[in-house]
Amino acid sequence: MQFLTISQRIPGSSDEALVALREDESRRARALYLEGSLRQVWHRDDIPGAALLWEAESEAQVRAMLSTLPFVMAGLIELTIIPLKPYSGFGPGPEISFPAGSQEKATHLTNGAPGSRA
Repeated sequence: MQFLTISQRIPGSSDEALVALREDESRRARALYLEGSLRQVWHRDDIPGAALLWEAESEAQVRAMLSTLPFVMAGLIELTIIPLKPYSGFGPGPEISFPAGSQEKATHLTNGAPGSRA
């Protein structure tokens, strides 16, 4: 199962504390990535924080992994944990029929970016 966590700095947390823990945070995130638990990390562009994609059996497992991150242990960030489920629109399902003449357009969309012919 996959989970998305969205974090942001707790108001009033010091830049110095974050800078002091940044390398340890990166090292631990790298270890979780190499273990296959942490799948992706994005920095937020709107406010200081991050969005992380996790692979785990349960939310409790995600919470346990999060508790090993230095920023979490130091109480510098707040987190939202969102359980995800697959989007069924891309999976197997009933046959889809296309109106006459639209098949070429549909093929182009499935072979890359919309409008591409690769």
